[in-house]
This record gives sequence, structure tokens and C-alpha cells, in this order.
Amino acid sequence: MTRHFLFLFFSCLLTRHCCIAQKAPENADHHYFNRMESTNNPGYWINLDTRKQDTTQSGFYFSETNSQKPYGLGFESGIPVDLQKKNMYLTVSGRFRMTDATQSIQLVTDIKHNDSLVIYKSVNIGAKGKINEWVAIHDSLLIPANIPTDSKMKIYFWNQDGKADADFTDLDIHLSFFKNPSYLIH
Repeated sequence: MTRHFLFLFFSCLLTRHCCIAQKAPENADHHYFNRMESTNNPGYWINLDTRKQDTTQSGFYFSETNSQKPYGLGFESGIPVDLQKKNMYLTVSGRFRMTDATQSIQLVTDIKHNDSLVIYKSVNIGAKGKINEWVAIHDSLLIPANIPTDSKMKIYFWNQDGKADADFTDLDIHLSFFKNPSYLIH
């Protein structure tokens, strides 16, 4: 009987200890959203000078790019303190429309440490577009824990060839702690 009690006691203690160790850190979830409706900038939005009102819909704004302004709505920030030295999961979504089907339109994510590029990802979203129709896009990226803590992250839309107009809105960025298991349970 005593042996069963001790086994139960240590099992509960071990289970409790493992659960505490696996708990995700507090405040490890960051969400940023920009619909271009407001000119208020908390400091991390970039390329807001591309803001334009859609005359076909009242109260609807977007980021317009062309050959003169190839970079659209974007986000720039350091790595959040509570996510430093942790694996991160980044999701980015938004909407865009284009005026020419042959455009090269990119959703770019880059992370730099000083002047060195640590991570660069560019996705050609132009291939998913439809002429003069708003289309939803989505991308994700796993960011390893060994990124230097003073790195800068930048996410932006790029009208790469600038042959025609491309518009962007509803930039939604979600950055969170990613618990990558180091073993499989079977």
C-alpha cells in the first residue's frame, strides 16, 4: 500500500512539474493590425505616406504603390522582449489588388542584425491576384530562438517592377511563442 502511495505521489509531482515546464510564457502573443483608416502611428508602421482614399467607397483607405512609390504599407520593430531567445511563429495576412496581371508583387519579411540580413523571405503574391479585385493573402514563418535580441524585423508589401498600381490594406501581423517539441509521444 505504501509503495502505491509513493508511486502515486511521485507521479503527481512529476506530472505537475512537467506541466509547469511546458506552460507558454505570459504575454508571449503580439498582434498588430492596420486598415489604413487612421493616420495615428504608434511608431512601428512604415510607408504610411502611400495612404489614399478609395473614391468608390466612403471611408475606405488603402496603401497605393506604383513606379514612384514601390513600397507599400509595412511594419518595423525590434524583437519583443518576452519573445527574445524563444522560437517564434509569425503569421501575416492582408488584402491587395492590382491593375495588371503581369505585375511582380511581393510580401517581404526580413530580419536584420545591424547591417547583416539574418532572415529574408519574399513571397510573390502577384500570382494570386485578380485585376481590380481585392484578394486576401496569408503567409507564415518560423523564427528560431537564436536570433540576436537586438535584431530588427520588417514586413512590407513591395510592388517590385512598378509597371502598374498595386494597393494594400488590412495588414495583420501575429507574432507568438512557438513551442517546438523535442520529442514525439507515441
